[in-house]
Amino acid sequence: ETRAHIEALGCIHPEILEDALEGNPATQVARYDSSLHIAVTACRLTATAFEQDRADLVMGERFLLTLHRSSPHFLRETHRHYRTDFLRFAKSSSFLLYEIWDHLIDDYLEVQKEFEERVEKVQLGLTTDIDDSIFAKISHLGSDLLHFRKVLLPARSVLTDLSTRKSPFISEATMPFLQNMVGTVDHVLQDLLVDRDILSESLNLYMSMVGHRTNRVMNRLTVVS
Repeated sequence: ETRAHIEALGCIHPEILEDALEGNPATQVARYDSSLHIAVTACRLTATAFEQDRADLVMGERFLLTLHRSSPHFLRETHRHYRTDFLRFAKSSSFLLYEIWDHLIDDYLEVQKEFEERVEKVQLGLTTDIDDSIFAKISHLGSDLLHFRKVLLPARSVLTDLSTRKSPFISEATMPFLQNMVGTVDHVLQDLLVDRDILSESLNLYMSMVGHRTNRVMNRLTVVS
């Protein structure tokens, strides 16, 4: 049903529609004569999993179309906030693209903040009596950090492309603002590496504590023997 409605508009390349409806979550950009196709990956951190959602942006000279199966938080925030500034300052698809990326990066920052809190919680938990379940916790958290990095790297690449390569669909006034976002993503990536290092050091600390306790027990057994 969705495919039929979009095809009836007659403004989207068939390859874009096919990729948007069938493709996996992946941040990428593709250029066509009459439009620009940008696929972005939204993510969120729940109590049990690191979840990803795909949203596709199709830009033409006079429109911006979003396609998404779920209702990503960054698009809801864009819909809620953009109208006033759009009417007052820039009635263009470039402005809408900036607003969408701005809220998407805000979501990335929130995810990074949540990761920092979880890593800190693991580190503080090592000072109390713990069991071998710590290995599963650190492994799961490390895997989620790696998945988040795989989201951020292509996002930085796409933003760099959008901010440096001229296009009839993105105004030159918008490009410097997109370039500033590249720096923000770089900062998130640096913080992510710090979190991974802290997690690794926490595991090493735990193993050192276990080794120390084992040595104390062995010393006592030696004395008894």
